[in-house]
Amino acid sequence: MAELVITSCTVPLPLRAEFGTAGEAIDDGEVVYLKSDGNLWLAKSGGTLAEAAAIGFAVGSAVAGQALFYNETQVMTINAVAAVSVLYFLASTPGKIELESDLAAGGLEYKTLLATGSSTTTLIPKIWPTGVLKP
Repeated sequence: MAELVITSCTVPLPLRAEFGTAGEAIDDGEVVYLKSDGNLWLAKSGGTLAEAAAIGFAVGSAVAGQALFYNETQVMTINAVAAVSVLYFLASTPGKIELESDLAAGGLEYKTLLATGSSTTTLIPKIWPTGVLKP
């Protein structure tokens, strides 16, 4: 199965999201991490341990230097087709998510659990950067 491409992410009000400053262009629904420079960047499983330490899903879009909200806990509606009861992990493509079975084997990607599909259009975020490489 390929990556789950989310291009729209909505969270019910009141929005209980966190916010920060984008360090690069980030689109709605992409996964972010907090870089040592204090800015939000696109997370990826195939980079460094820090890059795999995802903290949430972008709620809205931003370019470098703009404020950006991100969701770490609220159920969110997406415009992609999710699978019910399936666990989604951080992908090697920056900002994207995929199934665990799609992670590269051989210690090339960190396993960061991001969400569970609760319906075909909703995800329940449960972010857990394990720091463990996929064997």
